[in-house]
Amino acid sequence: MSDRPPAASLRDLRRWPAEPSHLIDTTRCPACFSQLTGARCGTCGLDLGVPEATELLAAGTRVYEDEGRRQQLITRMRAAQAAREARAGAGEVAAWQPGATTAAAASAAVPSPAAAVAS
Repeated sequence: MSDRPPAASLRDLRRWPAEPSHLIDTTRCPACFSQLTGARCGTCGLDLGVPEATELLAAGTRVYEDEGRRQQLITRMRAAQAAREARAGAGEVAAWQPGATTAAAASAAVPSPAAAVAS
């Protein structure tokens, strides 16, 4: 028994790359990400000697660049979160807390029992 899919299914083999840089690596097949030895992939058979190959590389480049921006956003979000948590740990209120608006409105609308006794 073989782990390789039948040859017919290899003709439409598509994978997601192990890392974003594979999307712009012209030494790899853009469909299955195997190492290329020529203009036709030896693993899945994709022919890269056609004009659409340039368009495919451009699409891969856009995905690669967008993933870089996505990773930068995650990095900024984590840094902001760490700063908020550090301030909260030092006694400051975090910038956002679930239910904070509702709790603040409820406490303003209902007088505390101590205020009622003092009247």
